[in-house]
Parts: sequence; C-alpha cells; structure tokens
Amino acid sequence: MKQIYYALSTLLFALLIISCTVEQPSTIESTSSKSFSPKTKGSDLEGSYHYWYQGESIPLTLNLEYINILLSNPEMDEVELDELCQEMHLRAFKESRDGGLVKVRLSERPDSQDEYITQIHAIRTDSRINGVYPFFERGGGAEPIGTSNVFYLKLRDEEGYFDLEPMQQFSEENKVNIVKEVPYMPDWYVLSIENSVFENSIDATNNFYESGLFADVDPAFMFNFQPCTVNDPYYFLQWGLKNTTNPNYDINVEGAWNYSTGSGIKVAVVDQGIETSHSDLAANIFPLSYNAQTGTTPSVVYDAHGTHVAGIIAAVTNNNNQIAGIAYNARLLSISHNLLPTATYSSELAGGITWARQNGADVINCSWGDNNGLDDNLHTSVLEDAIVNAMTLGRNGSGSIVVFSAGNGGQNNSVMDYPATFDDRILTAGAIDISGFRASFSSYGTKLDVVAPGEQILSTYTGNVSGLLSGTSMAAPHVSGVAALMIAANPDLTREEVVRLIEVTAKKIHTESYQYYSYQNRPHSTWNQEVGYGLIDATKAVSLAWHKGQTNPSNNPAVEFYIPIGATTYSDGTIVINSFPTIQAFFYVPTSLENMSYTYYWYYTLSGDPYWSPTYYIYGYTSGIQMTIPRPNSNSILSLTCEVFNGSTYVCTVHRDFHVLPNFPS
Repeated sequence: MKQIYYALSTLLFALLIISCTVEQPSTIESTSSKSFSPKTKGSDLEGSYHYWYQGESIPLTLNLEYINILLSNPEMDEVELDELCQEMHLRAFKESRDGGLVKVRLSERPDSQDEYITQIHAIRTDSRINGVYPFFERGGGAEPIGTSNVFYLKLRDEEGYFDLEPMQQFSEENKVNIVKEVPYMPDWYVLSIENSVFENSIDATNNFYESGLFADVDPAFMFNFQPCTVNDPYYFLQWGLKNTTNPNYDINVEGAWNYSTGSGIKVAVVDQGIETSHSDLAANIFPLSYNAQTGTTPSVVYDAHGTHVAGIIAAVTNNNNQIAGIAYNARLLSISHNLLPTATYSSELAGGITWARQNGADVINCSWGDNNGLDDNLHTSVLEDAIVNAMTLGRNGSGSIVVFSAGNGGQNNSVMDYPATFDDRILTAGAIDISGFRASFSSYGTKLDVVAPGEQILSTYTGNVSGLLSGTSMAAPHVSGVAALMIAANPDLTREEVVRLIEVTAKKIHTESYQYYSYQNRPHSTWNQEVGYGLIDATKAVSLAWHKGQTNPSNNPAVEFYIPIGATTYSDGTIVINSFPTIQAFFYVPTSLENMSYTYYWYYTLSGDPYWSPTYYIYGYTSGIQMTIPRPNSNSILSLTCEVFNGSTYVCTVHRDFHVLPNFPS
C-alpha cells in the first residue's frame, strides 16, 4: 500500500499574561467580613452556587445534609469528637476521617437554606472547629460530593516560564497558604484556605479565577475514587471478568464500570427460568416475569441453566456475596421454558421473546439452539418473526439487541445452531477457554460474530449457591451484559450501533493461530470463522458508546484518501470511476492522529447499488486501509469510519461519506 506521509509541524503559542489590578485591602476586608451564605463569591445574589471549569460557569446545588468540619486539634481523640458532635447535633463518619477533616451529617436536615446557614454559623463559632465546608448535590442518586480547606491553582505559562509572583502576592493578600507544588506538575499548586478570608474553596477558586491572573482553578471536590474491582468473595474465580492466569483473555470489564453499571436497563433471559429468590439475584429481578411454556405468569424454574446465565449478566455486585455480574445494576426479566421439544415449541419461545420485547427488554439473551441441525432449509417463521420484531421494534424502534449462543458442536463439525444463523442482525457468540483459544466444543462458521469466555464459568446456581458450567450458553450472557452496559452509557444507540461497536472493538486473539481477513459481508473489521471478530472488550465498547453520546458528529475530522489511478476524485469526497472495472483506494486518518500508541478501528456501510461490494485490507490496527472498489452500476455511497483509541481511552471518530459514481454527472 502506498504510504502517504505529511511533514509534522508544531506551532508554539505564547499565552499572554492578562494584567489585572489586585483587589485593594478594603475589598478583601469586606470579603473577610462575609458569613457563610449564598451571597459569597461562590454564589449569585439569588443563592445559587457556581464554579469555573474550562472557562465556563458551572452551576452547583448546595446539599443541606452533610458538611466537612476541620478540627482545630487534628489529634482530637474519638471521645472528644463524640462529645463535640453530640453538642452540635452532628453525626460523624469516623471511617472517612482524614486527620482533622471529618465528614459529618446534620442530625436534623434543615428545611431551608436559611435554616442550614443558621446551623452552620453556630457550628463555626465553636473554638474546637477551624472550618466548615459544604457538600454539593451530584444528581442521579449519587452521593453528594464534599469540599475541604484546600483547592488547586494553575499558573499562567509565559513562554515556558511559570511566574510565581502573582500567586504569592494574591495569596498573601487573602491570607491563603501555599501548601506545595503538585508533584511533576510545576504549573499546578495546592493552596489552603484555613484561617484565610475565604470560608470555602468555591469562594476561593472563584476569586482567584476572576482576578484574571491565573490559567485555571480547581475547587478540589472530594471525589470518592475507587479501584474498579468488587468485594464479591468469588470474584477472583470469575476468569471471564478478570483472568489472573492469562490476563489478556477476559472481557476487560473493570474499566467499563467507570462509564456504566447497567442502571435502567432490562435484560430478558429466555431460558429455563431464573431463581428469583437467589440472594445474589433477587435485588435485580424485574417484578414481572413470564412462563413461555404455559403462557402464564409468573415464570418458574425448570432447571439451573437460566439462573446461571442470569448471574453472568447481572448478579448483584459489591454485596459481599458470591459473584459479580457484568451489568450489575441492570434488571433481569425471567422468561421460562423447559427447553424440551413440544408440538408448539417454536410458538412458545416466540411468545416469550415477544413478551420480553413488549415489556421493555433492551437486550434479549437466548442461550439455546437447535442442537446443530444440518439442514439450512428448515425454518420456523413464527419464531423468526418474533426475533426480527424484537430487533426492529424493540426499545421504541431503536431495536432490542438479540444475543444467541453459537452452539456446542465444535468437536464434531463447524455447523452453528439455528436460529442464531438465520439473520445477520442477531449477535452470535462463540466460546473461548481460559487460555484464549476457541473452546473445543464451540461451534463456528460464517455466522459467528464474536467470542466470549465460556469454559468453566462460575455463576449463580439454583439452591442459592454458585456453580460452574461450560458452553456457548455461558459466552452469550457475557455479550448481553456488555450490551446492557453500552445502552446504559448511551441510551440513544440503535441496535445496529451497539452490535457494530461490540464487533469493531473486539480483540484479535491468538493471531498466530487464527488468521483474520477482510470479507465482503464483514464490514466492521477483519474476521475469522473460528473466533469471529475476536474477543469482546467491554471497556473499549462501553467507552466508545459513552463518548459517542457526548460528541457532536459534525465535529468529527474527515477521513483522507488517495487513489493513484482509475478514478477522478474531488475534494468533497466524490469518486468517479469512469471506465475501470475496479480501482485501488487508500484511506487514512489525518496526520495529526497518527500515533504509534493509537489503535484504529475501521468499518464501513454502503448504500445505492445493492450488488456493489467493495472489500478492504487492514494492515493490523493501522491508521490507513487499502480498499478494492468495483465500479458500481448506479450512484452509491461508501460511508467510512475509523474509531481511534489510545489504549482503552477513546480519542475521536474520523468519518467521511464518499459518493462513488459510475459516470460523470450530466
């Protein structure tokens, strides 16, 4: 492939120091005389707080229940602290104490902000307390976030030199203490407002920022950053979620939990029924359920299979009990059937899938199939109709994600289970073992989409216990759990987008054993018939889903291209193939995005000529691709997209629509 290089150039800009007059002592004195009230620098005259972030004023909502107090004596023992809290009608959270800084709760929640301020005044006057700092609401049911006696300040950069004098002077005039430089960040400093003119870090940062002397400020909100792991005692045995034996071969879920835990999502398990009373499932069970075999409610438990599948998807997590689920805040819909043949078998399962769709299922997991039937000419229209309706009508028209297991006949032949194979819109999952190879039992073939852990998988089991099972039945719920996380992270995603993001971010495993190629009907990446697009990667898929919800597509940079011969090209992306039967085209990201540490996920969609079939070759996960484009019979569109990642961090999306014409416009 012909490589296109651009000379990199770096433009250096010097930031201008904005000159502002430092507040006069009289103004500072008036700040000092202010009480802790809504009418400080951190709030407007109507009592609504704000702080500065990236040059914008961000509104804050005061929490009226919690505060942080700074003890005058950081060594105060627990007995004295208890006495202080009793006198002040406070409840201390001693486990979160940081030296003299203690989180406390007002014993009686104030009815108004004025009442809150009155209580704060009384607390502040006690000689044993050296500061009182507010909490602010976060929304979405999250715990409020606190502030303390410190904040962060960023110095202006004047041609690579950080001038300390403005910080020193402004701090001295406001009695603010410069604590230290942030390690390895010479432009950032930690400052303390203890005994200063400011009563909280919001006031302080707003005053410093609005002076115009500094590059940035940070109120030092006390985030409760936690390692992305869980306290469930069997979690270390769940190799599919965290493979300590072969770390490259799990679904990489912990980073995904930074974006989503599945809240608000319903996952239907069409199976042998879920033990809804199971202690590690009960809290996540949706109150409605359905018995597809009898057409009645509620569901029943025919065997342990459905309970095991359900636990992989959404077992209750961080409850010190048994295992962790993937989408552990999602709700589980139990649709039961004994999965034994009857004269009306297909219609019963069709009814179960339809019930799931009509009751709001975002994801429908089907860990079953026809046991490796060999005749592709045999179909059940009623069941297929229910599946297609779920994929097109579910989620209010956005489409439910339907996940099927590939089947367990891999040792005998490569034929996959039906109905997983009848429609390309179904997301079909094969299984890998703990070493990252296709599990020996896992069926494979042209309809396989992705693989997930499926051998010796620990999950919930009937009898309120956990147990091990193997099969592609266990791989499918790993995929369903990731799909639930993605929809929770970005509810606007369509079914097609969820499936595409799962496929395009899948990890190519054991490339020495599995050769991945470009295929006409596999536009999302290179593919292999034994492992599909590869092993699902929860963090990358969920990260990309979330970022797509935050990014305006119109701001995406454009794919660049080069066609050496056979076509006339235009800067707007129009390609006219006038006489050649096929052309070779080269597409790549802008030079500014070429980085050895980046990973590039390319995919395309087509419209126009229904028989038009470009193919492409990807050189690893490189910043460019080579594409063979045949001359279409009619005007067509090639929509080409590249998702760019730095490790597991989403960087941006590069996109362009190419109008491919067989003749020059008349």
